[in-house]
Amino acid sequence: MVVVSLFTQPRPENKLFRVTWWTRHAVPEPELTDDENETEATHPGQMEIQEPTQNDEASSRFSCTNLSRYMRNWLCGTSDQPEKYISPEEKAEIRRKLTSLEHNSKWGRVLNVSAVALATATAFLLGYFG
Repeated sequence: MVVVSLFTQPRPENKLFRVTWWTRHAVPEPELTDDENETEATHPGQMEIQEPTQNDEASSRFSCTNLSRYMRNWLCGTSDQPEKYISPEEKAEIRRKLTSLEHNSKWGRVLNVSAVALATATAFLLGYFG
């Protein structure tokens, strides 16, 4: 792991946004990458995408070439479907939700109780079988 780390390029300063404890609540938005700028430039307005019908998708999915493509996409987590256009407002809302550090105290309590229960069970098993 150290060898790979030494041979890779370090991340630029603009990509180190909100990755440290001190910058976790930083307000400015990170710069968009080239991919994000390209999709906005190629899709200035909203576009509609025709969805394939159930019969077309089912019959074409299981041919030999399509089955290998389907398995490759499934393993890699990709899709052959064209991407739907997201307006800048929707993109900003999605980014705000994904980068939010807010938490619900209810789920914090659930996690704390689960951690105590797991630690108790581990201590009991280690004491009993150890």
